[in-house]
Amino acid sequence: MLIADVLFFALGWNIRADLARQMATMIPAQGTVVEDVSRIANTNSGKRTFDDPVVKFCTANGEPIRFESTLGGNLPAFQAGEQGEVLYTLVNP
Repeated sequence: MLIADVLFFALGWNIRADLARQMATMIPAQGTVVEDVSRIANTNSGKRTFDDPVVKFCTANGEPIRFESTLGGNLPAFQAGEQGEVLYTLVNP
């Protein structure tokens, strides 16, 4: 059991380190939720409706970007007009 615990800890640590490296290269921008989009997904407990926020922001060079986030849930977590920081990469904003 101890070996499995160590392996899971090492795997988690590597995932955390990779995420930290990726985030260090990302560019922050101010984003605004412009709408919520409902989607139906099959889950272990049956079909459920999720509300995902659609966010709009401008890159450092002024290019407008609009994307649907996957951070929604079965209750709307964000409302239209809410603002917050988004992180993006130059290669794929």
